[in-house]
Amino acid sequence: MSNFEFLSKEWHEIGDAAVQAELLAHTDPRTSCFYARRSLELAIEWLYAHDPTLLVPYERNLSAILREPSLRALVPHPLYHTIKKIKNLGNRSAHSRDTMEYSDALESVLGLHQFLGWLHEKYIQKPNKPFTLPAFDENFLPQQVPPFYTKTLLILQSIGKDKNWKYLAIILFVSVVGIFFFCGVRQSILNKSSMVWIRPGTFLMGPSKNEAEGSENVGQRIVSLTRGFYMSKYLVTQGEYFELMENNPSVCRGSTNLPVECVTWFDATNYCARLTAKERKNGRLKVGWLYRLPTEAEWEYACRAGTKTAFYFGDEIKGGMVNFDSHYEYKVQQGDIHMKYPAGFVGSTTPVGTYPPNPWGLYDMCGNVWEWCQDWYEDYKLGAITNPTGGTTGTKRVLRGGSFGNHGVHVRSAIRCAWTPDFTNYNPGFRVVLAEGAMMN
Repeated sequence: MSNFEFLSKEWHEIGDAAVQAELLAHTDPRTSCFYARRSLELAIEWLYAHDPTLLVPYERNLSAILREPSLRALVPHPLYHTIKKIKNLGNRSAHSRDTMEYSDALESVLGLHQFLGWLHEKYIQKPNKPFTLPAFDENFLPQQVPPFYTKTLLILQSIGKDKNWKYLAIILFVSVVGIFFFCGVRQSILNKSSMVWIRPGTFLMGPSKNEAEGSENVGQRIVSLTRGFYMSKYLVTQGEYFELMENNPSVCRGSTNLPVECVTWFDATNYCARLTAKERKNGRLKVGWLYRLPTEAEWEYACRAGTKTAFYFGDEIKGGMVNFDSHYEYKVQQGDIHMKYPAGFVGSTTPVGTYPPNPWGLYDMCGNVWEWCQDWYEDYKLGAITNPTGGTTGTKRVLRGGSFGNHGVHVRSAIRCAWTPDFTNYNPGFRVVLAEGAMMN
């Protein structure tokens, strides 16, 4: 159950963010406020797309949009101040290290419930079906337990209202919890363990000649990958890293669903080795398969996802599309575009999966954190090549994808970087590949 079940099906992204804000209100107020702001931002984008009376401001960030007189005139005065509060709490969650409380998250979620209800009534409601916004129920905000256990408790509580079923309810509850702990099955509020199958294929690797201000200057080469592999849909999170490695080196904290960062290449490969050993021990890994970092070619092939543009979403990047330094947007043949009032600027890592995925369902392939690859860094060898794995030796390892601190030009699909394998700061993270074959050098 959720306070946002009334939302229209066409609002699935708005609703997804709203439900995440609701689920995390108790357990992670900071991330809850972030998701509430994200849901508000998506809802206002929808509003501007469906109400021609609204004037679009020159600046595209949420603060500027909320200052637009036509929007202020449209939204009822008390509700307008409510959505400003959601925006302010969301900004605080992203930029401030102050402690955020459940009361902050509750205020954001409750305000979002009111605004989305007003929006639904004004634009979605059918004349023959009067709409009444359901009362907000704080009981839908789970306290320190995942949704599975919350729902189990609600079911058992309803059964237990009948005295004849009281003891059966207790037995069922103990049995269910016992089975799950015995089998080692644990469910987090956000399950980020999915893998995506990446089929074999051929692609053009490297930047096109049209990409202005690119620093690679390597041209393009035809690369064939003859073996498919699974790639992690999400960056490895701080929660996943801590569970396996029993430490968290990250600087940007506040949620276990933030990507782990400040990891060296050695840290990343050790994580892969330990994950492989754990899965083999538990009998969940096919013979000959292992977890490892992607090769640089595998990474770019998966990032492009069949596209040939500078980014997997086109030839330009604007604030709010991914997590990057939106003070400098980017457009092919034009280069950096300085924005005095950047839209969507965060200035820190964001929870994995915050922004839309690429066409193959992979998240954060552009921005958020740099991603370690398996390869030693070397200059590209032009010409067709099959299953490249980088240099046989070297002093630096490859990173791809750019980070939240990089300009738009430096989060393109072709961008590459290299650091010594023991180097770390708040930029490098990683994702894993599951593939058949031996561990690479």
